[in-house]
Amino acid sequence: MMQDFNLLLAAPRDREDQACSEAWHFLKEAGDDAGEAEFTGITGLVVAKTMLDPFQVVKRWRDFALERPWDFHVLLKATPIELVVPSEAEKIIEAAEKLSAKIAENESFRITVHNRASDLHSADLIPKIGSRIPRKVDLEGYQRMVNVEILGDVTGLSVLVADDILSISKIRDKWFDERYEVTS
Repeated sequence: MMQDFNLLLAAPRDREDQACSEAWHFLKEAGDDAGEAEFTGITGLVVAKTMLDPFQVVKRWRDFALERPWDFHVLLKATPIELVVPSEAEKIIEAAEKLSAKIAENESFRITVHNRASDLHSADLIPKIGSRIPRKVDLEGYQRMVNVEILGDVTGLSVLVADDILSISKIRDKWFDERYEVTS
């Protein structure tokens, strides 16, 4: 699996190869002719590497999805990743602490850990990460989320606001709901 990815993408089970092709297509549409995408080996997950700012790529993809949601056939979700580290507790904690500089003193945060194919436990990581971030924790009304994506032997981390994660399926559902009345 690619070790220097900066996008994590979700796709339906057994459609990961198609998701890689679609990611490559939309990276090119966003202006990155050198973008790469690769199946992680974990069902439904693809990683991608863009030479562009991954946050800007997700914003461009959101614009594409809002204009033409039907152009996305298999990609379901896109999350920007800022740092990739080995899946070792101390490396993850240090990376989260480093990224926490993005959380302003007056902002609250939460920590979300998605653990796949690893023996690490979110219940162990969350309090250790939280103790290193001198900001207010708010699980529901937070302004920033420390996002930890454990993918076997590598972990991607980012500090996000709600709009940084693109849910193409939600945009598609909303688009169709606004245009077509569902009758029972």
